[in-house]
Amino acid sequence: MNTLIIYLKEKEVLLSELVLQLQKDLSLSGINSDIIKEIHDINDLANKLVVLIEDLLMYRSDLFQNLLYRVDINEKKLSNNIGDHLQQKLADLIIKREILKVYFRKKYSPK
Repeated sequence: MNTLIIYLKEKEVLLSELVLQLQKDLSLSGINSDIIKEIHDINDLANKLVVLIEDLLMYRSDLFQNLLYRVDINEKKLSNNIGDHLQQKLADLIIKREILKVYFRKKYSPK
């Protein structure tokens, strides 16, 4: 989890911006979830995302695939992370990608 905190700070992305981006991508993927409401810190977000991923993998793999496509998770990164703690690794990948989306939008959007 510490790497996520460092990554968030390095990219100068606020947690609220990250949560909004994740909510948007969940919604656009067809996932209606209140699981990421009332997030207190990055660890809380990661833990709630792990629960959501477990649920999606178990009951709605089609929506999980939609989410991976929407977030734009590289298949190589995905295949490199199969193994122990899969849901945690997937949550970390999703959060890092979402941080990059927010970062690039802030950096390159007209002011």
